[in-house]
Amino acid sequence: MPVPLKNDSAITVRRKQPEDGHCLGQMLADCSERTSYFFHPYPLTYESGVMVAADESILCLVAFDDQGAAVGYAWIKRARDPASLGMVVRDGWQGLGIGRILMDQILAEAKTLGKKEIALTVLQDNKPALNLYQGFGFTVEEELQNQNVPAYRMKVNL
Repeated sequence: MPVPLKNDSAITVRRKQPEDGHCLGQMLADCSERTSYFFHPYPLTYESGVMVAADESILCLVAFDDQGAAVGYAWIKRARDPASLGMVVRDGWQGLGIGRILMDQILAEAKTLGKKEIALTVLQDNKPALNLYQGFGFTVEEELQNQNVPAYRMKVNL
């Protein structure tokens, strides 16, 4: 079912499938240097998108545009406790509400899995992500140096 965005377009969100590797890989390969920086130190590459699609230990929700291109994803590592969370929204689609939609749905999925806490790491200068996470109740647990880049470890109780 299409979910409307702030620009009057819509996305469809569903769980990833192994055959989504090309779509996820292409989305990550197309990320700008700025977007890649905020995902530091993890590489946003075609290969990493293919690996996410194939990794059964990751619960991943993917947002697709009306042409079937991946425009964002959010994932949690099922086996970790607290579960760890990651999210990427494609350049040109940021600021339209995709992060909020994905976060809402991935937290609901985590609750269904019986997760009690979700943790993430975010760079301190990634203000849009910090605002999003704080809006969902994440709080700073500690300050880190993520390969000499200031970051926060944040958690939320579900």
